[in-house]
Amino acid sequence: MKTKNPSIPNDLKTAPRKSPKKLLAVFRSMPPSHQREYINWICEAKRKETRDKRIKKAMKMITK
Repeated sequence: MKTKNPSIPNDLKTAPRKSPKKLLAVFRSMPPSHQREYINWICEAKRKETRDKRIKKAMKMITK
């Protein structure tokens, strides 16, 4: 069964200021299941502040 790649939220696409292409390239190279975990975790946040914190944390984790 082929898994469809999840769509990346705009927040995550526009968030990185330093080397955004690198971050997105690394993110897209991850298996779809890992991408979905990050996306779900970020999108589950109810408040904008929480979502912003999660995006910053995810960016650090993805680039390591």
